[in-house]
Amino acid sequence: MNKNVLTYIEIGKLFHHPNNPRKDLGDLTELTESIKQNGIMQNLTVVPIDNEDAYYVVIGNRRLEAADIAGLEELPCVIAEMTEQEQVATMLVENIQRSDLTVYEQAQGFQLMLDLGEDISAIADKTGFSQSTVRRRVKLLELDSDKLKKASERQVSLADLDRLNQIEDIKLRNKLLDDVGTNNFDYRIKNALTEQERKAHEKEWHKLAEENGLNEIASADRWNGSYDRIVCCGDPDKDEEIDKFLAAVESHDEVYFFVSYGTITLFKSADKAESDPQEIERAKAREERERRTTALKEAGERAYELRVEFLKNISNATAKKHIKEIAVLLGERAYAAGYYAGFRQGLCNQLLNVEAAETAKFSEVKETVERTPELSLLYIAYSYWGDSQNNRYNDWNGCYSSNASLDRIYEFLKVLGYEESDEETALRNGTSELYAPQAEDDDEDYDDEEFDEDDEE
Repeated sequence: MNKNVLTYIEIGKLFHHPNNPRKDLGDLTELTESIKQNGIMQNLTVVPIDNEDAYYVVIGNRRLEAADIAGLEELPCVIAEMTEQEQVATMLVENIQRSDLTVYEQAQGFQLMLDLGEDISAIADKTGFSQSTVRRRVKLLELDSDKLKKASERQVSLADLDRLNQIEDIKLRNKLLDDVGTNNFDYRIKNALTEQERKAHEKEWHKLAEENGLNEIASADRWNGSYDRIVCCGDPDKDEEIDKFLAAVESHDEVYFFVSYGTITLFKSADKAESDPQEIERAKAREERERRTTALKEAGERAYELRVEFLKNISNATAKKHIKEIAVLLGERAYAAGYYAGFRQGLCNQLLNVEAAETAKFSEVKETVERTPELSLLYIAYSYWGDSQNNRYNDWNGCYSSNASLDRIYEFLKVLGYEESDEETALRNGTSELYAPQAEDDDEDYDDEEFDEDDEE
């Protein structure tokens, strides 16, 4: 048969291409009915199967299947000359352009082209994707295939799947894959990234401690009276924390260390004669309280980030639809008895996406407000409610504490379509495992400065 010329081929000689990235042909009902009524309106592109009087379909696999169901005996085809790499690239591009491929099928298509000898650059040229995108898609194949298929069926965003690549631990990546496309994903991946950063900090502290010749102590030995705590240092990427560490090392003859929860605690040998069992218990309780309040602080920050990110993605049309609820929210704050409405201008500027100082004049944001009045009113109302990273459901001791203001914020956001994660729900109703079972009495040496850092914003 002549190649690159329209030719009618018996349907029994046409076969689905074994390397077609698209495995699921979808619902063929409408296409089948159309073919019954009108016949095939567009030819298929096929390639010969070596040493056989048969052909693989490169373009038109859905038409082949539907025509077979419709009872057609032959189909219009163009027999093309293509290398195996060109066949895969053609099928991949055709389906991608029609948004027919799942993420899993797309990744498989790229991997198949690599297996056939193409490099990343060539694949990018042939498919129109950037080299970075090709690499990220292929990397998804490291994930559990069954979970990735299920996630792809949920029509999850490629951006969310790309965020998984930030997680270094493949087991954790697979675990998070179950949450992609659900209301829990954003919170849990933020939590995973925080934990990943914490472990990286622990690794840095271990390295620095060993470089300074410090000896590590066992966890249980911290509270057996053998050691007194000198100082606790946090983020090793901050110069002030490194300075605290070095100052403590230089000030004592022999220093011991213990690393946990992203921090390093330095100890010195205790004076046995002056060891106080009650002080040891208080120090132990104090460290547990600090760990718990740090965890709650991080959880509150994650939840706040989710609320702000949600608002950033609200359209002016959505805000206009809910203008009554926005007006009520603003009115409630303005008329709150005895309440000074502290407008968080920095937060409002962030939401408005304007580069203005904390004390900007209205003239600097007026153009944005005039362009999207309903959305701007939403941001202004939200900013008057003073939401911040420190707006949480716990007291100074890490115990659950109700927060009517934050409840109202969540109530309002849900009207706009916000879906809170399971973790946010547990924080709101007091069932989170992060909360202390009861208030602790010992407030000595408790540093509450970290809870005040946003109060004046």
